Amino acid sequence: MTSLLLSVIASASAFYISGNPIYFSLIAVGIYYLFRKSSKSATMTYLNFILISAVGILGKTKGFHEGIVPGLMYLSLGTAAGVVYDLIKRWYGLIPMLALTGIGIGYVATEKFGQLGFAFGLLVVPVLLRELYLQRKSEGVEK
Repeated sequence: MTSLLLSVIASASAFYISGNPIYFSLIAVGIYYLFRKSSKSATMTYLNFILISAVGILGKTKGFHEGIVPGLMYLSLGTAAGVVYDLIKRWYGLIPMLALTGIGIGYVATEKFGQLGFAFGLLVVPVLLRELYLQRKSEGVEK
C-alpha cells in the first residue's frame, strides 16, 4: 500500500509543477510494487518517489524555474526502470535505474548549484558498485 500511496503523491506533485499528465503513469509503477512484496528494488523506487515528491512540492513553493522539469522526467524514467531491475535481478539491470536517477538529480541540482550540480548525479556510482559487489557475492554463494 505504501508504494501506491507514494506513487500517487509523486505523480500528483510532478504534474503540479510541470502540467504534463504523463507523470500519472508513475501510478502503474506503484501498482506493480503493490503486488511485489519485499523487493530490493522497491526500496530504491520508494526513494525515487520521495525525491520526485520533494522536487515537485518544493519546486513550486521555492519558485524554481522550468529547469527542473527535465530532471523530473529523468527521475520518473529512472523510477520506471526499477521494474527492469526487479524482473531480471542482475546487477546490470540496476544500471538504467541509477543512471537515469543520477541524470535527474544532476538536472535538479543544476538549478541550485549551476554546472557543479551535475556532479551530484555522480553520487549514485558508489551505490552501483556496492550492488555489483553484493550481486557477485550472492551469485558465488548460490553456485
